[in-house]
Amino acid sequence: MFDLGHTLVGLNFAEEIVYQTCDDVRRYLSSLALERTPSTEQLVRDVRRRVGEAIDESYRAGSLEELEMPRLFDEALQSIGLHLPPEVVDEVTMREHVALTRAMVVANDTPLVLGRLKELGLKLGLVSNVTNLPELMRRDLKDFGLLDYFDATVFSSEVGLRKPHPRIYYACLDALGVEARKAVFIGDRVREDVLGPQSLGMQALLTHQYRQEEPDGIARPARIVNRLADMIEFVEVLGSA
Repeated sequence: MFDLGHTLVGLNFAEEIVYQTCDDVRRYLSSLALERTPSTEQLVRDVRRRVGEAIDESYRAGSLEELEMPRLFDEALQSIGLHLPPEVVDEVTMREHVALTRAMVVANDTPLVLGRLKELGLKLGLVSNVTNLPELMRRDLKDFGLLDYFDATVFSSEVGLRKPHPRIYYACLDALGVEARKAVFIGDRVREDVLGPQSLGMQALLTHQYRQEEPDGIARPARIVNRLADMIEFVEVLGSA
């Protein structure tokens, strides 16, 4: 089972990407002939930033309840005086998602690793904490050529709970038809991707390919890998034991 961000894909939120995405939203809102259309700068400063701050604050508070992205954008738009119909808010949410899509960077060896694991006869699952809509996340995975490798994909935005809540891991395990003790989880976060899976009986690997969180005595991952490809040897040895 895999984490997504900073595990299967890198994330690079360049200011230019955010600005271009908000400018697209501005043009869309302008096409609706509203009484007032916010500027691109206002959308960046007062809408997108407000949404980001709400998500960040939720994580800082340690909340395991996932937020609803359309609701966050609706509240942010209302804060600048835009009270829009649900279908318009949904369209804004989808257009804003493009910033995440463009920020994703897939390493060249990621499809090779997933393909090799499938050749070994393994079931692959993905468990990701993400506020973005699950249908958009799966669309991204499909566009990147990754979706078909997975037998199950689970996002906190559809479960309503984030890692390390047990329910999100079990949602994936149940979809795979695999017992926790027979599963291996790999991710970049100690709490969500090592401690959480281990608490259910899974083995856990910590990846340092994109982010370098250290266990610092808090957790004991089965292995720390510097590249995703380094996990193949671990899985092969585990399978032959």
